[in-house]
Amino acid sequence: MMKTNNSVIQTDSHIADKALNRQFSLFSRLMISFVLIATLPIIAFSIYTVTTEQRLMADRKIIELKTSSGKLAAAIDKYFAEHRNLIRQYTRLTDMRSFLIKGRNDPARITAINAWLDIQTSMNPGYSAFYLMDTAGLCLVSSDRTFIGKNYRVRSYFKESMKGMVYTSDWSIGLTSKEPGVYFSAPVFRDPANESSEILGVAVLKLRVSEITNQVEQMKIGGQDAFVFNKDGIILTHTKPDLAYHSLVSLSQAQMAEIASTRQFAERPIEPLDLGDVYSAFRQSISSRTIQVVHYVFRAQKVTKYAAMAPLTEQTWVAGVAVPEKEIFIGINHIFHTTAIFALIAIFISIGVSYVVSRSIAAPIRRLTATVDTFSEDSTVRACENGGGEVGSLAKSFNRMAELVVQHRTGLQRMVDERTSELKSLNEKLRELSVRDELTGCFNRRYFVDNLGKEITRLRRYGGPLSVVMCDLDNFKNINDKHGHSIGDVVLQEFSSILMRSSRKDIDWVVRYGGEEFLIVLPNTPLRGAVMLAERFRTLIEEKVFVSSDDKPRVTASFGVMAMEPSADKGKLSIDSVVSRVDALLYRAKNEGRNRVVAEQFSIPLK
Repeated sequence: MMKTNNSVIQTDSHIADKALNRQFSLFSRLMISFVLIATLPIIAFSIYTVTTEQRLMADRKIIELKTSSGKLAAAIDKYFAEHRNLIRQYTRLTDMRSFLIKGRNDPARITAINAWLDIQTSMNPGYSAFYLMDTAGLCLVSSDRTFIGKNYRVRSYFKESMKGMVYTSDWSIGLTSKEPGVYFSAPVFRDPANESSEILGVAVLKLRVSEITNQVEQMKIGGQDAFVFNKDGIILTHTKPDLAYHSLVSLSQAQMAEIASTRQFAERPIEPLDLGDVYSAFRQSISSRTIQVVHYVFRAQKVTKYAAMAPLTEQTWVAGVAVPEKEIFIGINHIFHTTAIFALIAIFISIGVSYVVSRSIAAPIRRLTATVDTFSEDSTVRACENGGGEVGSLAKSFNRMAELVVQHRTGLQRMVDERTSELKSLNEKLRELSVRDELTGCFNRRYFVDNLGKEITRLRRYGGPLSVVMCDLDNFKNINDKHGHSIGDVVLQEFSSILMRSSRKDIDWVVRYGGEEFLIVLPNTPLRGAVMLAERFRTLIEEKVFVSSDDKPRVTASFGVMAMEPSADKGKLSIDSVVSRVDALLYRAKNEGRNRVVAEQFSIPLK
């Protein structure tokens, strides 16, 4: 009897132990699971917060650097463009041509020209020197008298202008003044209207580099540096002056020989900085004509930096802005420490909560977990709400959340579809507006520049003629002055309407090039067809009554027509040269009496 009672006691004890083990096992698993579920996202979120903030800081700074480098390049470009146009205008002055033809040995004329050059230089603080050379490179007159009698035929600006070009030199140190400057040169033609006429000499305007260095210094904010490189990767100016006249990498023998032959930097040595990554980004910026960003180590200064470099359009230079990496992430340590403290607090709280919740949750949690897992694949499933306590409330909350998720998902999808449709429509409208002239509805100059090159490439590849017509309303200024700008706008609108109606739809394209000047590009149209179309335009405009009034303005137009066909001859044809040639034909039409068509056939190289 005693033995039986001991067996029953042992059996009950074994069942109690198994129940205790099952309870402990479930509790342990729930405890560990809740702790892991609570802590891992907190740790991941902490890491994500720090890395995301670091990335955002870098992205924001990169945008700032790209904006700053673009502004710096644009400011220098504007400065160059103004003076490039100015030197061209100077060479067309009658007194300058007259002096080179018959006044170079006349002391009175020499004195008068020198005085005029002095006045121009004194009126413009940015001018370092303004001088005139003969065709042998000898300086005849100058605002800086030390230049007179010196020969500058070795300089690139003299060589290029003697080829008939308006030239902007690289940054150069003066042979006489020993001061750095940028030289703008242009040939003085015997006949300014004919650039194939005899070159009488070369006019040179040397600008001080102070305007460029001032623009660079203005970018020295927030610990960042600014700089300008030339085509060889030589630092021309830098907010750290000791880095000027250094090259990013070692120069080639050919580059060193060219610098020595032109005496570009006088006797100043060019030392390399071993910045290969920066040089690669610099070359990419020049070749792609886009702003490039580089992350590099400046070993000489033992610092890691970010830099953005923007190419200039008026010169083969790159303007850039750089900032040390530590300046970007200066506030990241505070964020890291704050995040770590909150993460530790959240982990300890999650451990305590997990302990309490794990003791009160058993089987219902498995059913609820299964429901939650299934919801990601089947949004119609719902949790059982029969259980009581926290699990029952959680089930009800889950069901309410599931309904909201389904509703929001449906609403969000509908909103996404609507916004996508609206954005597509707006993008199409914006694209059309970006290439159209607001007043006339014609294509604008941007469209012309973007698409004429494609037409020339197509012509080279597939053959066939390509014609370009430039037209201009005769005496349009008189219409504006006499009848007012509102009537002038009406005339422009009617004029462009005639051009568009008489052109082939979806083949020819009409461009408002500027003011009252229009261009019509005629693919697959030979010279004869282009001339016939231009004559048709001219007749329609001449016969058109643009304004119904007693004092009707008489409107006529002049046309320049050029047709291009492929040729095996070598050479280059750019968009600027096309515009220049057809503009010259229009100029001829104006000079020959207006209200007429002047045409000419050109051949373009196959390559």
